[in-house]
Amino acid sequence: NRGVRDLVGLKKIVKEVNRTGMVASCHGDEHATPAPMGCGFFKLWSQGKLDGIPPPLFDSEEGKAAILSAGGVYEHLKGKHKEEVVYINFVPDTTIAPNARSQAFVVDAWVTGKFNLDVPKYLVAAASTVEQLKGPLKAKIIVPTSMNFTDEAVQKNFPGALTNTQLITKIHTTLSPHNYTPSNTLVATSFCCDEVNRTLDKSLSNLYNSPNFSMGGLAGFPFGGITSFGAMAHHIPHNGSCLVVYGPHVGIDSRGAVGKIDRRGRAGPSGPCCGSATAAAAYVRGVTAGECLPVGPPKDFEEAQQFFVGAALLPYGDRLDKAVGAEAAELPLALFEGVDKMMKKIVMAGCGEVGGDGTIALLGGVQINTPLGVEDYFLPKVFELRSNKGEVIETFDI
Repeated sequence: NRGVRDLVGLKKIVKEVNRTGMVASCHGDEHATPAPMGCGFFKLWSQGKLDGIPPPLFDSEEGKAAILSAGGVYEHLKGKHKEEVVYINFVPDTTIAPNARSQAFVVDAWVTGKFNLDVPKYLVAAASTVEQLKGPLKAKIIVPTSMNFTDEAVQKNFPGALTNTQLITKIHTTLSPHNYTPSNTLVATSFCCDEVNRTLDKSLSNLYNSPNFSMGGLAGFPFGGITSFGAMAHHIPHNGSCLVVYGPHVGIDSRGAVGKIDRRGRAGPSGPCCGSATAAAAYVRGVTAGECLPVGPPKDFEEAQQFFVGAALLPYGDRLDKAVGAEAAELPLALFEGVDKMMKKIVMAGCGEVGGDGTIALLGGVQINTPLGVEDYFLPKVFELRSNKGEVIETFDI
């Protein structure tokens, strides 16, 4: 997955695995000569049959010896076996023990995060291995029971939230009667810079078969302003319309903690999400409590966006103070009001740049980022259709 093909790199990987407390291993069986070639993946890899993955520069015996010398183990499998199912396992730090009565291919998908692997490359290689070895066509996905905590926290703190899949379906069914099609629609988004928000960007782009125009900055505020909206309007296909999706975001980790997220490839406790919102809330808390004075506009641009996020949140200081025990859930809802006001001012100022009979669909809400294996959510707060004069044509159910 990392492009390692030599014995030196193989030994380093074995030691990396062992440092985590796990044991690196390889296996073979009595049906191949030499025996380590009994590993179906290694057969395909060594023969160059995995697309995009060059074969190793060592044979099976050399690989086995290197793994053993670096502290790994060799497992010898006995008896004939035929796999009945493919397990795709997302439960961290676990695998599925072999069972002679129920043979299976096991793909431990969680290792992609633990060892910072290329996820698509890893899963495609796994799928190719199963297919070429004529494995079963039935697959089961295994997720931690703790992931239920995430879904429960979403429903408790953000009732009415939709999964990304549900959201995309709602957008399509709502806007299709208004002539929003893949050939005439441009999507613009205003989401936070955080990489966890790109999933929805991609889903929206796929819906209308076009890359999205990005207006957003920290905490989802449309820092591109009127200039960016005007530029976007001039990119809309002839006689087409635009969909503008915007809002702040919040994470919910695998334990159901709001305002936190399990970051890919990072060990230890989950971290803040949204970090910009968290920093702004700390500033607002201090000002509201009289512990510090509001700061003036910065003299340079390095922290201009974060200054604005804090200033936009400041009017909601008392509201956050009153949300005892639910501050993390209240924070993105308060931020949304600031983002919504700013976006609607921008739209009113720039709507005339949308040509012809084009319309502007506004969809505002809160993105909810979740752990690997749990679909992200979106809490819709505003969904309306406006003319290029800024008039509200229709307000949709959310």
